[in-house]
Amino acid sequence: MKNSTKGFVAGAAGVGLLLGASTFAIWSDNATVDGAEIAAGNVEVSVEHKGWEDDRTGQHIGQTLESFKVVPGDSIKRTDEVKVDLDGDNMVANLQLVGGALDGDLSNALTIDYQLQNSTGVEVLQVDESGLEVQLTPEDVKGTATHPNTQFVVETTIHFDANKVKDRELTQTEAKLDQTSLQLRQINESSEGSNN
Repeated sequence: MKNSTKGFVAGAAGVGLLLGASTFAIWSDNATVDGAEIAAGNVEVSVEHKGWEDDRTGQHIGQTLESFKVVPGDSIKRTDEVKVDLDGDNMVANLQLVGGALDGDLSNALTIDYQLQNSTGVEVLQVDESGLEVQLTPEDVKGTATHPNTQFVVETTIHFDANKVKDRELTQTEAKLDQTSLQLRQINESSEGSNN
């Protein structure tokens, strides 16, 4: 290699070292973005049992039916106050009531239905033993001034059909009403119909 070429390569390498090793005063700036607090909403349902009533006489029976004996033609009604808490800007939920099954010999002559009322006593839904389901938003479950903590009342009515018995049929028999379940479940509307 010629001396002139060697000198050029050495000079280029030296310039490269200088560029790589040196720090230059260049302008800079920075900014920050504020953090944020993220709060979750709520889905909650609770029930307060208010007792049983003799629908024929309007008399209060009590919290249980232990001391009450039905006869053909009777209707007995259970009242439960339901408190629903729905919180969330995009909250939509289903309130579902699944009725308890009737079992036992006496159940052959009994019918059952459910009525869902709002806190002012206006009927929202009435269905048979299959239960009921209603879609709700936070606006639907705001309490009223007179009922701030109760949004709904569930009335369960059991009727002893006099047309299903004769003579002494079903005397001294019993029926058992299984538990009724209430489920409050959020509906994720944005994902409905999605293929993902």
